[in-house]
Amino acid sequence: QGKLTDAVAAARTSLEILERTVGPKFPEVAATLTYLALAQRGLGRLGEAKGALERALEIRRSTLRGDHPLLATAQGNLGGVLLALGELDGAAKAFEGQRRVVTDRFGAEHAFVASAEYSLAEVALRRGDHVAAIEHGQRALGIFEKSVGDDHPEVARVSQRLALIYAKSARYAEAFTAVRRALAIREARLGATHVDVAESLFLLGTLLEGAGDKKNAMKTLMRAAQIALATLGEGHPLTERYVRRAARLAPTKQP
Repeated sequence: QGKLTDAVAAARTSLEILERTVGPKFPEVAATLTYLALAQRGLGRLGEAKGALERALEIRRSTLRGDHPLLATAQGNLGGVLLALGELDGAAKAFEGQRRVVTDRFGAEHAFVASAEYSLAEVALRRGDHVAAIEHGQRALGIFEKSVGDDHPEVARVSQRLALIYAKSARYAEAFTAVRRALAIREARLGATHVDVAESLFLLGTLLEGAGDKKNAMKTLMRAAQIALATLGEGHPLTERYVRRAARLAPTKQP
């Protein structure tokens, strides 16, 4: 918190100096606004971050070509804040703009396009449109597989999210396949005690519990909790969540 507060103050000072010396539309102003917004977002000041990113995007649009990567970055940053605010129409518009820019610049099979598709899947999931969320997620997965490889952590990230969407759509066989793929990639690439492995284990354990396999569910959830305790610490919200879920399945001792 303290470092982020200092970052906000430093960015505001830099912004004032830049606006006085080079004017409000200079590219460095957009960069400083982005830095300011990221610090504000970290502090939970989403409304302020939105304003800064809207202004940064306006500068990027007025100073850059329509296919410039920094324009796509500005749209993606704004989309992320709008999504966090629950402004889903605005978020979708921003991510669609991001996808359009990176497609024009890099082609439809680039990893940047996959990232935009993943973001659009998040918007659709928040809207409750699971069909659209799966379509965007599957497109993201296919592009990542071609652009970065079948065993890349980004493939695991998308597979993990698809598993959740499949489960919400009652497509449980696909959910199990997707989460086990995410788990295998993460264990191989990140190590068996990485916090992302715990995330996959938690979802797998939850699915196992829902399928009635309480014995394996408890083992899987216990492993997720142990990793979280070791990596995040006892008081972390994720640790507490994993521990509570595992404890719920633990057998009660008979008096």
